[in-house]
Amino acid sequence: MGRSKKQKSSKKKKRQPATSGNQKELSVLMEQALAAHQAGNLPVAVKLYQQILQGDPGNVNALHLLGCLTHQTGNHTASIQYLQKAIALYPQAHASHYVLGSAYQALGRRGEAAVSYEKALRLKPDYIEALNNLGVLHKESRNWEAAEQYFLKILQLRPDYADGRHNLGLLFFTRGNNEAAIVHSREALRLNPNHVEALVNLANALKNQGEMDDAIQHYRKVLSLAPNHPSAHSNLLFAMNYHPSIEPEEVYDEHRRWATKMTLTSEAPPPAFENDPNPERRLRIGYVSPDFRQHPVAFFIVDLLAKHNRDRFEIFCYSNVANPDAVTEKLKGLVGQWRNIHGVSDREVIRTICGDQIDILIDLAGHTADNRLSLFVEKPAPVQVTYLAYPNTTGLRSINYRITDAWCDPPGKTEHLNSEELIRLPHSFFCFHPPENAPEIGPLPSLKKGFVTFGSFNNIAKISTEVLELWAKIMDAAPNSRLLMQSGGLNDISVRRRIETFLADHGVSEERLEMLGPTPFVEHLALHHSVDIALDSFPWCGHTTTCNTLWMGVPVVTLSGKNCIGRMGTSILSNLDLQELIAETPHEYVEKVVSLTGDPDTMQRLRAELRERVKNSNLTNVQGFANGLEDAFRCVWRRWCDGRGAANPVVFPSEIS
Repeated sequence: MGRSKKQKSSKKKKRQPATSGNQKELSVLMEQALAAHQAGNLPVAVKLYQQILQGDPGNVNALHLLGCLTHQTGNHTASIQYLQKAIALYPQAHASHYVLGSAYQALGRRGEAAVSYEKALRLKPDYIEALNNLGVLHKESRNWEAAEQYFLKILQLRPDYADGRHNLGLLFFTRGNNEAAIVHSREALRLNPNHVEALVNLANALKNQGEMDDAIQHYRKVLSLAPNHPSAHSNLLFAMNYHPSIEPEEVYDEHRRWATKMTLTSEAPPPAFENDPNPERRLRIGYVSPDFRQHPVAFFIVDLLAKHNRDRFEIFCYSNVANPDAVTEKLKGLVGQWRNIHGVSDREVIRTICGDQIDILIDLAGHTADNRLSLFVEKPAPVQVTYLAYPNTTGLRSINYRITDAWCDPPGKTEHLNSEELIRLPHSFFCFHPPENAPEIGPLPSLKKGFVTFGSFNNIAKISTEVLELWAKIMDAAPNSRLLMQSGGLNDISVRRRIETFLADHGVSEERLEMLGPTPFVEHLALHHSVDIALDSFPWCGHTTTCNTLWMGVPVVTLSGKNCIGRMGTSILSNLDLQELIAETPHEYVEKVVSLTGDPDTMQRLRAELRERVKNSNLTNVQGFANGLEDAFRCVWRRWCDGRGAANPVVFPSEIS
């Protein structure tokens, strides 16, 4: 009985309120915690808040502030636990509901985030930040109209709220309305000239309109304000690739600057791999991509995933897809192991990759949107490779190889432009998956119309004034010719006017032009029925568009460039034994196109045979391509097992200013 009473007494004592002396001590601790928190000394603030909770577990303020702080430092799971306790004690705290929603949102738990924001708004209907984040949630879920209504409501309540104006601009950018995105981004910057994300959105929209000088200028301003911005430097690299006046060596140097910055911010210890160094065993291959969805990368990777030799290779996919779709589900069914890494921190993903004991880790994004190159900085796998989406170097020394071919990267010509060692596959660096439900090839349109129609289906960002100038020369040499352009960017009136004005100044009247915005894919393919000859862009030439255009029976004339970005058309046409469509100089580019316009027999012959030529080429030899790539994987794995794979033979400059 005495033991039982003692236990009862102890429990009762724990529930007693703090004494006045303890209250004073806790008050001092709270002042110290708040001071540390405000000064940015977060580890000290965490310890002090936790000390307060040891003395007073029901301290709502400490629970709320600790929830805010752990969310701020990226520990969203802990943040949720603290905030849930705070809300249980004081459900009327609109700020706790808001931060809880932010923590859920950071973890990708959109439904729970929306519920928390709505609770905050019931308590405080004019809670601008909650309205803003709800709008962002709807944007991320592609509920465009709902997102727009939230952002417009914010601007009614607070016309000077720069974040709301920026998010409205970002919404328009996401929907492909670059013109509106620019207007709202500029207004956000008028309200806050140093609004970094508005600067990024403005630069992205300018890039999509083909305004590379302005885009590059704004990316550089972002980096002056936020040197470690997660996407601005990659976007700058992307934009530089489009610019005809920037030499590949300068682009390479900027990649190395980015890589140096990434390496300096890395806190990873030197890797110690425990992978079995048996050169002939079954290998674990990991593919990392944000584009395992309706996207050209999935279009090119699907057959490879289907054809991998499962006796020799175990395949893992690390999917950074924000909005999975039917293509995502299809790809899931083709691989042994699927890991969703969207919204998961680098540290957690690296632990997963190491736990999976990946032998060769392959980046499928490069510097494209939503890449996870930061994972590769930490080198979670013995051999690392970049491939497919970004036809240039990553700049990272921690990535050992880049996959290419001898036409994209002729031996001895481009090694100095790559931080990776080049793996040249025997034929093409990719395998083309012909579009399903493609229309039949139509007759040569010039035979019926009496004039030649040139076509361009490339991203409008690739259509610089230098490109338009050459096209104007071609059209001047073919007086009755027309030009049909189709691109998502041509939705913008300002872009169409820029092109019309430039070409008019170079002698091409508006009635000779037809410019179309995005269309459903089958309709896009059907537009090729109206085109006799396709004109490739430069210095970044077409790839997916070129393959689809050739599949539709339309010859493509390309201008061969100085690096892989400018030589993909050369690779495609060389694999089809169509070297006569490859120009080495701008003058030759014009000559080849003009010569072809005067040769209807050749145009007709090419139209009749191109699809079969593609079908019977190495471009569509799926099994041969898969075998060649797997042989390359085996080769680099043997090198690593021999103790040579970790060394990169490329010599880097000791310092880049």
